[in-house]
Amino acid sequence: MTGTKQHIIKLFAFMMAFMLANAPMLAQNNVYGIDDDCYKMYNNLLHTPLSEKDFLEYADKMYKLGEEKKDKKAQTLAICVKAQFYEGKNDLAKTRACAEELKKEAKRTGHMQYYYFAYRLEIRLLQKKGMTDEGLALAKKMQSEALKDDYKFGLYSAYETIGDIYMQRRNIAVSSEYYQKAIDLHPNITPRQRVSILYNNLAENTKNLHFKKELCMKALENAIDGLDSIRTYDHLCRIYGSFGRNKESLNYYNLGDHCIKKNRPADKMSFTSQTYYHIFSGNKSEALKTFNKITSSNVEKAAVGKILAEQFGLDSIGYEVAKILNSNKLKYDAAFRGFEFAEINDLLENDKLKSMHSEQERNHTEILLQQQRMRIEKQKLEDEQERLSSDNLKIDRKNKRIEADNKKKFEELGSAEIASKLKLEKAKEEESKQLRKTLLITVGMLLVLLIIIISFIIYYKKSKKRLLLYTKELHIARCEAEEASEMKNIFIQNMSHEIRTPLNAVMGFSQLLTIPGLPISEEERTEYASHILNNSKMLTMLVDDILNINDIENGNYNINPVFCPVNEILSSAVSSAEYRAHDGVRVYYTSEVDNDYTVYTDPRRVQQVLINFLTNACKHTDSGSIHLHLSIQETPDMLTFSVADTGCGIPREQAENIFERFTKLNDFKQGTGLGLNICRLISKKMEGHVYCDVNYTDGARFVFTIPLIKQQN
Repeated sequence: MTGTKQHIIKLFAFMMAFMLANAPMLAQNNVYGIDDDCYKMYNNLLHTPLSEKDFLEYADKMYKLGEEKKDKKAQTLAICVKAQFYEGKNDLAKTRACAEELKKEAKRTGHMQYYYFAYRLEIRLLQKKGMTDEGLALAKKMQSEALKDDYKFGLYSAYETIGDIYMQRRNIAVSSEYYQKAIDLHPNITPRQRVSILYNNLAENTKNLHFKKELCMKALENAIDGLDSIRTYDHLCRIYGSFGRNKESLNYYNLGDHCIKKNRPADKMSFTSQTYYHIFSGNKSEALKTFNKITSSNVEKAAVGKILAEQFGLDSIGYEVAKILNSNKLKYDAAFRGFEFAEINDLLENDKLKSMHSEQERNHTEILLQQQRMRIEKQKLEDEQERLSSDNLKIDRKNKRIEADNKKKFEELGSAEIASKLKLEKAKEEESKQLRKTLLITVGMLLVLLIIIISFIIYYKKSKKRLLLYTKELHIARCEAEEASEMKNIFIQNMSHEIRTPLNAVMGFSQLLTIPGLPISEEERTEYASHILNNSKMLTMLVDDILNINDIENGNYNINPVFCPVNEILSSAVSSAEYRAHDGVRVYYTSEVDNDYTVYTDPRRVQQVLINFLTNACKHTDSGSIHLHLSIQETPDMLTFSVADTGCGIPREQAENIFERFTKLNDFKQGTGLGLNICRLISKKMEGHVYCDVNYTDGARFVFTIPLIKQQN
């Protein structure tokens, strides 16, 4: 009996623990699955008009309440609603700041759907402001992150957003492609996403009425609530209205109106649908009222106005439609010219190929227009031929009258023979005239046809040549991009290794020197300080190489020549580099000129090249000597600086490759692979030359020549 009581007590305790553990879940009676108190505050933020200060304070209270309730999703929604608030006020800077905060919070709480929603808010505001280039770049970044994270909802949002941007830019083909990608991905994410909007957008992009209806039916099949159904019925009403199909348009208007009364009594059908309804119902005054309220788009308003003008014979509306269409065309042409340059540069490979495809379509359209012109010319020729035939009939009638007159005269004269001869001569003359006319007309038609054919062939060849040129340019651009990417990777790898090695040495020896009570002698302390100094100089040299490359490529690297003693340059270069030499290696210089020999050059740039040569020699020379020499006789009218060492040397086949950027023959030696490349760039700016002497066999010998300009006495 006692055992049974214990069992009952344990079961009761387990049930109580289970109910307490699930208490927060029982309280979550809302679509977001958050705490009910937090949800109430969220609803108030969405539907209560507040000043900015009150709104932000209330949102912060919701965040703190979510923190107290340990409801991470409620905390994320509190930041989300702040971002939505600024997006609604068109404040780009604050929207961006809140979007970044929302991304961090979404990553912290694990609710990644709001991470990508932050992207959507910022991009949506950029679209409102017409900044579609920046919006497209951000959407591509969003797509890249979603692919990297393998997050289906994020990828779905990216596809939908990119489709919206291309639709705004009237690039219908690319827009439809991204909408279809989003639709294909939809079954792999939560069913709460309104995929019906995508089907409606695809229907908007196609011109075929059958396909429009088929896509709208799919939108109805995938509607998740009354709002989706109302939007689709409204869309169908507008589609059939624009085609003048009054029966179907009225039917879908009534279905949408019924859905509104049943699900969303506060809503109404769009002004466009209302206008079609009044037009097809014969209510002229109401149709004019709702027509003037249409603000959706100029194209849609023009379509409604055309039906309205035709239905009631309103010339003023027809004139307004013509103005709308003309204005819309000018805006579209201006927008297209602005987008075309951005599409070619910012954009990705797929967009470039689509541009080529669009170019081919335009070429095809021009060919069709040319063919239409040919048909018109042919029709003109046929009309001319008919006119000539009519003239011939008139001539025949005139000839008949003449013949009748002649016949009377012949009868009066009573000479049948004379009449016969005259008739025969007249017939021959008329036949000859007719033949000449027919020949001229035939030759003229052939010439016109030949000119048209030749023009078409020339145009086709030019179009084909342009297409081949565009293809070649795209290939070159892709190769350059791949090469730049590879160089970037090499550069990052080199920098990571080259900077880390001296930096570790500096940190290590610095830590040794700062350890209190460490028993080291003054000689060891000096040695450690020397290591720190050498590695610091090495770091400085690495940074200088990077800055020099950047300055040279940006055009900020200047050559400032002055008159200076050339031997002082040699002495300074040796002094700057000899501490890098291995023990036992002698570093010295010789010169063929006196110490007061002065030349016109930039001593800093010459010294920079020589120090690079000497530094390389110190790295690769373990014993022997490093000899810097100046000659004015080796190359006439040139100063020839050479650095010869007794190190490992340079293979003949690598003598030119080592001047390429990031090239190192020994990956275990310090260096970025930029020094010799910088030397070559400096020599070109100084109208000189840098090369490796392949005939030198005792090690390696690098030569630097610049024009010799002496100071005049």
